[in-house]
Amino acid sequence: MDKFSSQVQAGKVAASIHQAVSQILKVDTNLLEIENLVIKKIASAGMTASFKGYRNYPASSCICINNEVVHGIPRDYTIKDGDVVTVDFGVTCNGFMVDTARTYLIGNVSDQIKKLHQTTQVALDRAIDQVKVGQKTGTLGEIIQSTVENAGFNIIEDLTGHGVGETLQEKPTIYNYGTKGKGETLKLGDAIAIEPITSIKKTEIFLESDGWMIMPKADTITMQIEDTVYIGQDGPIILTR
Repeated sequence: MDKFSSQVQAGKVAASIHQAVSQILKVDTNLLEIENLVIKKIASAGMTASFKGYRNYPASSCICINNEVVHGIPRDYTIKDGDVVTVDFGVTCNGFMVDTARTYLIGNVSDQIKKLHQTTQVALDRAIDQVKVGQKTGTLGEIIQSTVENAGFNIIEDLTGHGVGETLQEKPTIYNYGTKGKGETLKLGDAIAIEPITSIKKTEIFLESDGWMIMPKADTITMQIEDTVYIGQDGPIILTR
């Protein structure tokens, strides 16, 4: 099976996992239940978890709560009303990978948090709409940045999207900011993970003592929504929905 066919199959499994996660995510769900669901769904499809063992990462998913930005190792934590939960994982089929994340809002959250979630999704969708052969990565970044900032929110600039294929992070780098017409050129047959990572307050980030979790220096809610997109002759093919 070639790269495209393999990534299509991996993407279908990834989309089904997001659907399953959305059904069990509620108040009193434990993060380890989510991790176990990801493990079982990937294994039952005859595929492998892209994150497990990548740079010695110990789990199959990354799960972040509220202000946690990315790379949260699943732990014994029970979800509470008002939590913001991001679930990020990768699926490998025949040696080819997809990478995807969703942020879920649990129970009663503020209008501001709802607006950030909607804005992050819109930023991703607008960037995907501009994916085509010959497009510049800076154009995608500019769309994401302007969408988020015009809504009154912020991009966490140190974290980026990336190419994805036989390894989890390949060229090109997909910055969440940029200048239209600048940057690297998208090529036919590439797959890229586009992932706006956003916050209510402008913030720098730091690495937690576990060597994985990225945290904001400011006290702020953060979100991440990510899809892997194949660059086809006729435009974008979203693999992970």
